[in-house]
Amino acid sequence: MEKRKGNGIHFEGMQVLLMEPNLEESNISVKRWKLGSHITNILSSPWNEVAKRNSLKSKDIVQLGSFRANQRLWLALVKLGS
Repeated sequence: MEKRKGNGIHFEGMQVLLMEPNLEESNISVKRWKLGSHITNILSSPWNEVAKRNSLKSKDIVQLGSFRANQRLWLALVKLGS
């Protein structure tokens, strides 16, 4: 069971490895948020730095994939277009 933070809406995150569009590797936090009656996964800290390094804008279309390497979970972020 996932542990909720004090406000009861956000869940504690999980650190995963991220392969960025610029092929840089970094760590990022994946968190669950409760939005109304839905629960969604979000990329959290340090998302702003990842977006800046890769020149991502709010209207950009990205694809996120996942894979395992050496027993570790990785996410791969690809910029598809604007």
